[in-house]
Amino acid sequence: MVTFRETSTTVAAAVALLTEYFGSRELSFPSSMGEYRATFPDPEAFEPPRGEFVVVEDVDLAGEPADVGCGGIRQIDGGLGSRLELKHLWLQPHLRGRGFGRLLLAELERRAIELGATELVLDTNTSLEAAGGLYRSSGYEEIEPFNDNPNANLWLRKVLPRTEPTPELPNTLTLEEAFRAALFMIEGYGDVESWESQDIVLLHQYMVSDPARWDDWQNAVVKALDHPEISSDPCPRD
Repeated sequence: MVTFRETSTTVAAAVALLTEYFGSRELSFPSSMGEYRATFPDPEAFEPPRGEFVVVEDVDLAGEPADVGCGGIRQIDGGLGSRLELKHLWLQPHLRGRGFGRLLLAELERRAIELGATELVLDTNTSLEAAGGLYRSSGYEEIEPFNDNPNANLWLRKVLPRTEPTPELPNTLTLEEAFRAALFMIEGYGDVESWESQDIVLLHQYMVSDPARWDDWQNAVVKALDHPEISSDPCPRD
């Protein structure tokens, strides 16, 4: 199963993958645009909070665990800001056409949101038809050039969804107390003891996904802590 490992662009695995990436780009670069110009990334630009770089982990052609791709995001507004740039998305040829590129793109988008980005931009080349199709089908739209990259002739942008942070459980409550208090607040759900653990988790996620419900939940906790159905045995939080 594909996984993503955050790393520095200077470690051996990242350097090897970037070297493969630049080599493949040079071979496919349109002759009408001259020579491809490879520029290894500035390591500091791909370290939090300015950016991140990930290596894709899966298997090689022999079926053995291997590093098979890479990609990164970086701040381009001169400091911390809301616009990040996608860079160096690449997968080894045997993985293409299997949806891994979309998974890598989604992973980098998720990480960009966590870093506070509200939009992602990228530059690419129209000769990379598969990459262009992936970006457009993922919501990226053409914009005016935002840099002078000689390797690029297409610039794209995507507005990222805004997400509200999920409130943490109060440290003064055990996990069992919190779940059972939330259940006690809602009428018509039957006997608490009959609920499956996954149902409790889903309900809790529902409760904390909206600030108004979270306030109601906290008020219910106060009322429910003295309820006889709530166990006093501790159930430590993970």
